[in-house]
Amino acid sequence: MDYRLYPDAQPLSVLAEWNAPGVPFTHVVGHSLLGHFIVWSEPTNEFGVLHPLVNAFKNYGPFESVDAFRDQVLDDPDFAAYVLRPDHVAAIRELAGDVGDGQVYIPAPLPALGGSDAPESYMIVDLTVFASITAQVHGLA
Repeated sequence: MDYRLYPDAQPLSVLAEWNAPGVPFTHVVGHSLLGHFIVWSEPTNEFGVLHPLVNAFKNYGPFESVDAFRDQVLDDPDFAAYVLRPDHVAAIRELAGDVGDGQVYIPAPLPALGGSDAPESYMIVDLTVFASITAQVHGLA
């Protein structure tokens, strides 16, 4: 599985600079191994994915639960191929090793700073460090 769901939703504030006015989500419920944040809005029960490398959110709408979102979106083969990229993650894992709890693979330097998406460019970093770095790159910090 190329994503992690948390046992308890965390307030979006754990992502520091990504917790900005106008962001329609209130909590983080998981992340992909490539650093996408799986987010949830408590008032509306909407779920989405934050793509920090490209500074974009995608709202997938309301779902009854995290499990329903997982079953209908995260485990969808097209979503996996396009977003989670299991073959890419496997190539990175072979070179960089396994990520630990709260860690993700990120390219260094980031593509926004001229880096590449090649598996050999990836390293393992703490999720909160990744959130802070990408927010700074996109001028959110």
